[in-house]
Amino acid sequence: ECSRRVWEQQQNGIDFPTLHCLENGNYEPIQCENGYCYCIDPNTTVTYGPTVPEKAMFILPCYNKTLLGEADKYLRLCDSKGHAHSSLREFVLGKGVEDAPLQTVSCDPDGSFSNMQCVGA
Repeated sequence: ECSRRVWEQQQNGIDFPTLHCLENGNYEPIQCENGYCYCIDPNTTVTYGPTVPEKAMFILPCYNKTLLGEADKYLRLCDSKGHAHSSLREFVLGKGVEDAPLQTVSCDPDGSFSNMQCVGA
């Protein structure tokens, strides 16, 4: 369900959805959106526990440092690069620069780099 929802968001123009999916397409147990994090049961998609600021995600019952890493580094490398490039593109376009050479990044729903990366796409 998670990978389908990511695909739907991309079809609606959201370049880098904040949903985190497992390799099998299910939701990761911890989800973060708009600076807040919460737990979700990957099988039932039911949320549980409190919703906390991203910096406090380590207090969530589903937080696992071994699997997720440090709380301040939750975005995976591809997600992080994609988000940075998307933000930069919006900033530059907002300044009226239309021909700025900006890199795009393609990520799979599990946060890894897609097998195919295209320059100028």
